[in-house]
This record gives sequence, structure tokens and C-alpha cells, in this order.
Amino acid sequence: MLRDAVRVLADEQIAPRAAEIDRTAEFPWDVKELLASHDILGLPFPEAYGGLGGHLLTVCLAVEQISRVCATSGLILAVQELGALPLLLAGSDEQAFGILDRQHTPHDCIHQAEDCCVGSNAQS
Repeated sequence: MLRDAVRVLADEQIAPRAAEIDRTAEFPWDVKELLASHDILGLPFPEAYGGLGGHLLTVCLAVEQISRVCATSGLILAVQELGALPLLLAGSDEQAFGILDRQHTPHDCIHQAEDCCVGSNAQS
């Protein structure tokens, strides 16, 4: 069911942009926002932290469907999962709530983690 919903989203909204994303080699912020607005970026996170509580297999199925039409866009969700793993596996509840609380949804946890750990200039 989730796989089918992600497939439709990927086919209808990401696939038309795939060639342009590859050609320009720019990060597709619009795709990131699309995934966030459909709560797909919340898949890897427990419900207690505002996520959807998806298991690894669920995340992998979503990554597969997105990557089927655009590998770059599929990496957005894959990196979201990967970037959160240290916090989810070894972080304290205080650290997790500090980054993944309901005020700061998991939709942008990677940038929040960068700000927390290496300062706000991590992107520059």
C-alpha cells in the first residue's frame, strides 16, 4: 500500500524532473519538500519523535520506488535514514527530543543535526 502510494508520487511528480535534476546537478529542494509534505521523510523515525515509525524494510521500499525514477531523489530519503541512525541507536532521549521533537519534525533532521554537532555553517 505505501509502496504503491510512493510509486504514484514518484511517477507523477518526481519523474518529470529527473532529467533536469541530472542535467543541472543541483540538489532538488522541491523534491525534498515534496517528500516532507507527504511525510515520507518521517518514515525512519519513531512516532514518539514525530515520525511514522517505519521499519527498515518500509524505508527501503520507499527508497526503491523513488530511485526507480530518480536516483538523486531516492538518496534524499536514504541519507535521512543514515544521518539519523547514530542518534536513534546511541543518542539519549534528551538528544533525540532536542533534534527530533514535534516542533522540529524529522523532515529536516539532517540539517538540524549538522547545526547541533558542527555549527550552522555545515552547508558552506
